Amino acid sequence: MSGSWSRHAFDLRLTVRAPFLFRTIDAPMHGYDEAQMRDCNEHPVLPRDQIRGVFVDAFGRMKAVAPDHRFIAALAGAFGGDSTSDEDEGDKPNRSRLIFADLTARELGAAPLAPSYRVKIDETTGAAEAGALQVIEQVARPGADIAFDGSVVLFGTQEEADALVALFDTALKITPAIGAMKSAGFGEIVAGNSSLKPRTPARTLAMPAASPPLSETPLVFDATFDRPLLVDARRIADNAFLGSEIVPGAVIKGGLAARLERSGEDPSAGDLGRVLAAIRISHAFPLPEDAADGAPPAIWRLPASLIATTVDRDTRIGDALHLEADQAALLHGQAPFFPIDWKDAAFGKAFEVTGLAGHAELRTVARTRTRVKDDVADDGQLFTMIARSNRHDSGALVRFRFTFDASSLSSESDRQLAAQLVCVLEEGLDGLGKTDASACFSQVTGAVPPQPKPIAGTSDSFAILLRTPALMLDLNALHDDAGNWRCTPFDAYSAYWERVLPGARLGNFYATQSLAGGYLAHRRRLYGGARYYPFLLTDAGSVFRVTGVDRDRLSVLMRSGLPLPPFEGVDAARVGWRTCPFVPENGYGEILADYLSDPAKVKALRDEVSHV
Repeated sequence: MSGSWSRHAFDLRLTVRAPFLFRTIDAPMHGYDEAQMRDCNEHPVLPRDQIRGVFVDAFGRMKAVAPDHRFIAALAGAFGGDSTSDEDEGDKPNRSRLIFADLTARELGAAPLAPSYRVKIDETTGAAEAGALQVIEQVARPGADIAFDGSVVLFGTQEEADALVALFDTALKITPAIGAMKSAGFGEIVAGNSSLKPRTPARTLAMPAASPPLSETPLVFDATFDRPLLVDARRIADNAFLGSEIVPGAVIKGGLAARLERSGEDPSAGDLGRVLAAIRISHAFPLPEDAADGAPPAIWRLPASLIATTVDRDTRIGDALHLEADQAALLHGQAPFFPIDWKDAAFGKAFEVTGLAGHAELRTVARTRTRVKDDVADDGQLFTMIARSNRHDSGALVRFRFTFDASSLSSESDRQLAAQLVCVLEEGLDGLGKTDASACFSQVTGAVPPQPKPIAGTSDSFAILLRTPALMLDLNALHDDAGNWRCTPFDAYSAYWERVLPGARLGNFYATQSLAGGYLAHRRRLYGGARYYPFLLTDAGSVFRVTGVDRDRLSVLMRSGLPLPPFEGVDAARVGWRTCPFVPENGYGEILADYLSDPAKVKALRDEVSHV
């Protein structure tokens, strides 16, 4: 694009005549077969995906007669293609410039209401077909006009914003109904009482004026989101994806990159793009509702060295990290359980004994989506996406805390560009994750950054805990072409720590690993376009006892994150965010180095630990 767009916000009202149904996949109340989707305040919801699908379809039908069909195509966005070439962006999705939020109905009229019934008639007998009666929840009386209200955001010019209002008015006239069971008369749209009205003024997306350079002190931010968030999703079934409770730094960086594009900048080139790549944005952890600004950093997973057993029906917790690598742990003389096999009670006891702070646990919000093609569901395109709620049970917004660190920038001009990125961040970001969430950011004062502290009773031995996953090992270098292992895990991790902390020695470790492949490894091909290879991540919660540590160097690693290892056969200049999604600048490899520094806690965790 040339030049910058503006951010145009609209108030959308869609009035629907009852009966209507916007299905939830949550279990309905007893006696109902179908239930209405609701938000956390129990207000009926018209989901954003249905609104977007219906109106983008209507916009598409207007392409042939529209004066600027390219603008309509940009509103809809497009699916990315397939790509096997090196560093090719052919599979990058072409995202829509139009972002819908859920619409909510707050005025429903009198209650209680009788359900609606549907029954299938047997064509042979003329009677109701056995097992074909549906009981459908209704939240409004038949014939009542119910207003669903929400917002829409458009990135574009003022002329395009004006055109959108006209397009929406036309789309209303050619879209008779929305939601489920339209063929049975459900979900009639009342066009005369529906509208899209611009808010004023629009906000220019041009880059802000130059700001004073940032200092080397990392900035701490809290982010809040306007809707449930679906990021870093993992496949839990063939067509079901579960979002993470933690927001990766790459998500926030991606939002900044998209914002730069809308400002007319190229985030993959130029000085701003170079600075964006160099700064480190940590993962954002959801805070408990009562967390103070100076609260210790939350962890994703408990240390993998923790062990548990039951003595007289009481859960006991120990830590085996002080043992030697070839020693098997016992707790109270019994074979213990590691966290992967724990029940809920053990986790609560472990947080109490260790003094570590866990992150807030977020509720799940499930939505089922399908791609419609030729007025029917596209084969193989039905998915359930399970997002994480943006609110606590009380209704308060969840705060996600992260750091913005520009200390790697050496020149004043680069730190000044980083200050501009901070100004952009504080204006807010849109279109984050699969739900296109909008985020607001506020700077936190009083947050105390953690410092390295040795294991109690030692001066240069540290328990280094991974707070986020880290790419520490080159999977390709761990085995030969015949599939034989070249070294043990202990030797591989020892070599890594000797490289990043010269003179240090690995005493013991407890770690788990995950393979990260799929879309990420398909699009970011570290070893070249002709070769697909997954990444081997060391999981959060992995813990290492390292001795002979230079504390100053360890302090640097706590700020910068663990560096990537050398990759066999890959030029070091090629390694970066374009070929590897798990770079420390995106929040990966974050460590805490003060675990086991409290003498009282160390004593409690070691007292009954022995070995065989």
